Amino acid sequence: MPENSGKAASSDSALREAITDAIRRSPLKRSVICERLTELTGVRVTEHMLSDFTSVANSKKPARFPLLFAEPLAVILDDDSVSLLALRPRARQLFTLGLLMLEGSRQQRECEVLRESLMTVADSKDGPR
Repeated sequence: MPENSGKAASSDSALREAITDAIRRSPLKRSVICERLTELTGVRVTEHMLSDFTSVANSKKPARFPLLFAEPLAVILDDDSVSLLALRPRARQLFTLGLLMLEGSRQQRECEVLRESLMTVADSKDGPR
């Protein structure tokens, strides 16, 4: 048995779980997801195939999720969790850093708006000197 088979099984399980969770979070029905995947990839995707991508690896008929489907699925579900699993750990860290920096910038902007608002109120109460 290859030395990396445990890691591969763990990665496969994480991917199946991420796909399952992303689909569950979506308000879209599986049939709609399949139709849109088919439109975006040019590959016919059925509900059975989607089930095979999300089924547990030791089930009767698990299938590997093609990387080709990752971006369209992210677009359809408005969820990047599946796509992020295709990245190396450093790339995931860079992505997370970018998100944190954006959130920090957003919070900083909100603080500046609030500060300006408070300063305007304070200036109007103090009146001319």
